[in-house]
Amino acid sequence: MSTPLWLPNLIKPATGTDVGGKKSLDVYVSGGVLSFDEVATAADGDSPPAQLKIIGGVSAYDGLVHEIVTDDFGALITQRSWVLDEATDSVSTTNGSIISAANSTITPLAGAGTFTGTGEDITQHSAIQILMVTDQNGSLIPEYSNNNINWDGTEAYPIVVTTPGVSQSFGFSFMTEAQYFRLRYVNGATPQGNFKVQTALKVNAPGGEIHPIGTVLTSRMEAICTKGVIYGQTTAGGGAFVAVKVSPSGAISADVTGTVAATQSGTWNVNSSDAGYTKANAPTRNDYTSVNVTTAAYVQLVASTTAATKEIEIFDSSGQLLVLATGAAASEVDQIYIMPGGNGRVKLAIPASTRVSVKAVSATASVGQLAINWFA
Repeated sequence: MSTPLWLPNLIKPATGTDVGGKKSLDVYVSGGVLSFDEVATAADGDSPPAQLKIIGGVSAYDGLVHEIVTDDFGALITQRSWVLDEATDSVSTTNGSIISAANSTITPLAGAGTFTGTGEDITQHSAIQILMVTDQNGSLIPEYSNNNINWDGTEAYPIVVTTPGVSQSFGFSFMTEAQYFRLRYVNGATPQGNFKVQTALKVNAPGGEIHPIGTVLTSRMEAICTKGVIYGQTTAGGGAFVAVKVSPSGAISADVTGTVAATQSGTWNVNSSDAGYTKANAPTRNDYTSVNVTTAAYVQLVASTTAATKEIEIFDSSGQLLVLATGAAASEVDQIYIMPGGNGRVKLAIPASTRVSVKAVSATASVGQLAINWFA
């Protein structure tokens, strides 16, 4: 039972039970009962109360006396809490947040030293805010427990100062995860010259930092961290929604298929991911004045390619239409026509160790030359 306290105009109940000319109201807070008596200001005790006297006990959990007020219709509203100091009979207001002295410290740690706070019941709180100042690297570890005995550190947050030996501040906000919480901090190898930690248990979860729009962002500012999955609807298979694929580095992968029609004035700039082309075979040249190519037979250009080919570049000055073929002698398979003047760059897959030959189509090629570059 606490020492009686007088609080001005906390409640004005519209109705109540007259007890010796006074009205009383019982309020239940955190399992404890607070009983309020109206102090009569008139002989019949029916006038609005000028003040209330707390004659009940306070919560055994946190020593908070919850303020009770009424709206215009006399309904009770809980707005904030009163922190009760029984030693001095003083009362101060708070937003329902308290400083956890058991998980705060100002004592520097030795090299590899550890600060371990004391477990606190945080069921009345929704978030934990930590402000820390240190001049050495280390790890901050919020720990949670369901019985105040067995502790689990869900994650260690690295603390890296910009300049070792120079104090730097860090701020963290965590959502509550279990009934009990304590803070653990492990210092790095170098002893600290400065170390301050203050832990606040918040009733209302903070919404992150707010800065003027022109503020330059830094990597040490608090941010709301989210993790999500992107889904897309398939064009086949019933239009099901599937997770979008990413590369091992986290980049979104895209398959480009079909025909795309695009119109743009000016210059198109196309960036290629290829660092350069690899030669698949030695460049090939045929001088038609020395080796004629007729329409009757294939002329071998390459006996066996040294590597798989993905693309070729062709120049031809014979003035004739020819055909490029692959395969063993007498088993050639025509692949592409070689146009008069050449084809330029052509994508053509040719396996390694493949015989390549050429044959005239329009008429015998007896002048000019044929040149081919091979790219892997």
